[in-house]
Amino acid sequence: MNEEYISFDTTKRFPNFNNILTYIIEQLENIIDDNKNVEEIKHNLSDIVIMMNRIINENKKNLELINSEITKLRAKTYNISSDKNKKIEFENGVFIGNVINSKKEGKGIFYYNNGAKYEGEYKNDLRNGKGIFYYKEGHIYDGEWENDKKHGRGILYINSGEIYEGEFKEGLFDGFGIFNYSGGEKYIGEFKDNKRNGYGMKFSNNNSVTFCKCEKDDIINSVKPKF
Repeated sequence: MNEEYISFDTTKRFPNFNNILTYIIEQLENIIDDNKNVEEIKHNLSDIVIMMNRIINENKKNLELINSEITKLRAKTYNISSDKNKKIEFENGVFIGNVINSKKEGKGIFYYNNGAKYEGEYKNDLRNGKGIFYYKEGHIYDGEWENDKKHGRGILYINSGEIYEGEFKEGLFDGFGIFNYSGGEKYIGEFKDNKRNGYGMKFSNNNSVTFCKCEKDDIINSVKPKF
């Protein structure tokens, strides 16, 4: 018996995937309408599967090519070169972390030659975001950074045993904060330029409280509540 199969033009191109499906459905309808035998239908379905596989493979190759070209275009347009866990040696230490365009960007760790260490976020080669700095003197700062300075909210553990928790501005205590003294006393209130400045409350080591007004770290007015 002379078997007739669906003939596909391998050079045929369709505007989109829907047109391909329409074409195949039409071929299937022809098979059914012609009442051809089962074996011939199987052969025709086999041809359809081969055609679909060819289309899928071609689309996959095209997508891979397009993605490759887009990657090249982005790298060329924005001049982006990114490396994760890159190790770079500087005069003052070693950096291990994310690098873009030879600049520290994202998360990383900087080991300073003097024994200090910073572990946290970077932006445009500077400490920006959240991070922990271990100072060579033994202090530890855990908080927010901006342009290499403590900025925002954070906690500073001082090697003498004192602790400041609150707001920072350009590296200094600035805003509302809590200062815990090594002797057990505590000040809760306003700060400016690393000093108590404004209104606050001072707690003694026996928990008695004093409402006070400070100026450049000096208490200029105070009231002890009677309770």
